[in-house]
Amino acid sequence: MRRDIARTEAIRSTTQKRIEGLKQSAAKAKAEELQAIRDEIEKEELSMPDELRAPELFCEDSTPETLQRLVAENGGRMGVISDEPGLFRTLGGLYSKGVASLDVFLKGHVGSALKVARAGRSVFVPRPCISMSLAIQPDIVADLAGSNQFRASGLMARFCYVIPVSNVGRRDVRARHPIPSTVRDGYKAAVLALLEGYPPPVGADNEPRPLPLTNEAEELYLDFAQEIEDNQGDGGEYGPITDWTSKLPGATARIAALIEIAAGGLGVATVGQESMRAAIRLARLLITHTQAAFGLLGANAEESNAIAILRWAIGKQQGEFTRREVQRALAHRFKDVNALRKALESLAEGGCIRFARRGNEKARSSVVIRVNPLVLSGMSTLP
Repeated sequence: MRRDIARTEAIRSTTQKRIEGLKQSAAKAKAEELQAIRDEIEKEELSMPDELRAPELFCEDSTPETLQRLVAENGGRMGVISDEPGLFRTLGGLYSKGVASLDVFLKGHVGSALKVARAGRSVFVPRPCISMSLAIQPDIVADLAGSNQFRASGLMARFCYVIPVSNVGRRDVRARHPIPSTVRDGYKAAVLALLEGYPPPVGADNEPRPLPLTNEAEELYLDFAQEIEDNQGDGGEYGPITDWTSKLPGATARIAALIEIAAGGLGVATVGQESMRAAIRLARLLITHTQAAFGLLGANAEESNAIAILRWAIGKQQGEFTRREVQRALAHRFKDVNALRKALESLAEGGCIRFARRGNEKARSSVVIRVNPLVLSGMSTLP
């Protein structure tokens, strides 16, 4: 597009100079000459072509304000793809005194209208769409989430998390693992196929096209959504990550649509049963990773663990339980017995629980944890 951009810019710059000259001549013109000059200025304004820019598919480190502009300039769509934490530092308020504007990211997820009207800058995108793919260190996420603005705003609940097991200390530095040519060529062909026809020609219908679920796919989806719903809330398996699991069914439907498009191309009309089944399999895997990720997000891990134990006890109306029982119920959180011990000690110091011994026939007595009745009755509130 280099030649087209240069040609358009030349026309625009000369036209603007022409308009400036006409405005200067209007200052000295006689009254009967003004209308002719105005008509000439209007003609030049209307004939000037719009600014032409090369389309951008993705960006890396960008401020929310710049991302608003990029979305508006690229048909309402933009990818944010990075293997460095620069974007998260920006979101943490690096350049805005600790408070970042997250609206563009939140609206770019749900597709609600983005409308910005500020001095010297205005943006309007009816249906923004932002895709984000970030590969960053978990410690960075934990540090930035300490302010709670990310989770409280719902931003953290919009990501799908993958936390692989670290292989540091077990790597063979001499090993080489080249990407097979079949994989490389196949990936290249798939990406180019998705880019076919982009950007759309001027005047083309650029509205998003809905992909309905088939009846079979919808039944699978509703069964999965109900399963997630039944395990949320206080005392539920997904209680500590309810803000994330509440958005999981929607994310699963989107993933199913992407799988369908990857298999059938851009011309697919519906999302079928097999694509939905594959998306649900992936969603189940993501739950475990997200439980691990959200374990990193608490600014005070001991307090967060203590609250999780109480919520479980209240939800299940567990007036008495053992360490083994709570560790088994909250296995995703208490892989380390020391973390469980510290959380229980914190609750005991606060008067929420107490340790007691329970006699067993023909065996030694065992330690049990008894919950303060005021906590179980709801007379004592949780954060």
